[in-house]
Amino acid sequence: RKNPVFKRQKRKPQSCSLCGADNIRSTHRCRGVKRRKISTETFKPETNSELNKLMDSLKQRANGHILIYGAAGTGKSYVVGQIQELFNIDDTRFATTSPTGVAAVGINGSTIHSYFKLALFKKKPNDAIRRLVEEKEIISMEYLIIDECSMINPKLFLTISELCKRVRKNDKPFGGINLILIGDFLQLAPVCKDETLSFIFETELWQ
Repeated sequence: RKNPVFKRQKRKPQSCSLCGADNIRSTHRCRGVKRRKISTETFKPETNSELNKLMDSLKQRANGHILIYGAAGTGKSYVVGQIQELFNIDDTRFATTSPTGVAAVGINGSTIHSYFKLALFKKKPNDAIRRLVEEKEIISMEYLIIDECSMINPKLFLTISELCKRVRKNDKPFGGINLILIGDFLQLAPVCKDETLSFIFETELWQ
């Protein structure tokens, strides 16, 4: 007969004060304070009126620059994909660029430095312009898509504009090419040696 003193008592159910898990065991691994789940809604052409307006204006080949901004995960890359698909269908001459290689791969584009041959332009500007003229892409370009525009410093922004002017022989900003800028200026800022100007929207060219 077993001694009642050593009778196993039922363990009261316990809960974790941090993550809120119920009926935890001694082997429970707490994941920390329970965080609020953040839901992000991506754009859908059939339901988003703003996206429909954008696509309609692009179909009509409306002149003017476009800025698409939003926080991470809100569907900016999705919009870029929709614009690219529309341009390919309508045979619109365009280029998709980004200041970083990782971002360029994500949108099936090229880095700004490689597309505009900026390394060659810095050393031999005339040779870079000659090669860009021979390729004829910038001469016939209608739209220039620039992703992660917040990471572009003012000097680079001005350099691209001047280069397009010389290649296209057009004194308008960016040689008359329509810009589609995508990004979020509240995220990573560009690396600038000149502290007087940090963002491209601070330049006279932006105005």
